[in-house]
Amino acid sequence: MSHGYTLRPDLDAAERKRTGRKDKARRDKWRKAQAVRKKWPETAFIEEEERLAAEVAAFLQRKEQARRAA
Repeated sequence: MSHGYTLRPDLDAAERKRTGRKDKARRDKWRKAQAVRKKWPETAFIEEEERLAAEVAAFLQRKEQARRAA
């Protein structure tokens, strides 16, 4: 579908197509996340955020220990 203009004239057609697919995937992911946010209570998000933060901290600590051991 051509509108007579391009949003990214610096990219060739294949690159614009790939970029468009990535943008669409990002928008779809955002819409799904918004739908989930509407269903979950705020406390569930806070608990999940804390759980993920602890998981990331543990991963980084293991990574640092492995680097020191090597």
